[in-house]
Amino acid sequence: MHKHLLKKNRHMKKVIILVAMLLTGFLCIAQEDLKTVPMELVGVWKNLDNEFLKINLYGQFKRVKPNGAIVSEGKIEVTASEYFLKQEIRVYRKDVDDHYSLGYVVNDNVFVVTKPHKPQEAWVFERVTRNY
Repeated sequence: MHKHLLKKNRHMKKVIILVAMLLTGFLCIAQEDLKTVPMELVGVWKNLDNEFLKINLYGQFKRVKPNGAIVSEGKIEVTASEYFLKQEIRVYRKDVDDHYSLGYVVNDNVFVVTKPHKPQEAWVFERVTRNY
């Protein structure tokens, strides 16, 4: 009877280890989906064409015209280097099959970002609210 309990114990340990490994994998995948952008970018911004750019904490964005029509939407990831002054936003468009990197600078109330495929041109956005 003692040997039977030992076999059961070993089997349970293997099951527990397997479950723990699966959960760890799921948590890693979930964390990947929960990448956040800097809080300084989160909120609603308005550009000189009266378009609104909405960015949430998880990098989902939407740029809309004053009438509410969607201009672009997708997801962004932010990269910055501590050693260089270069900051980039990696854009993954959802409305069209496109992705690109944009340079940007931001302070409390102004967000300047280069236009896709035209790095010599930029949008200037003014903060409307910090909430999305």
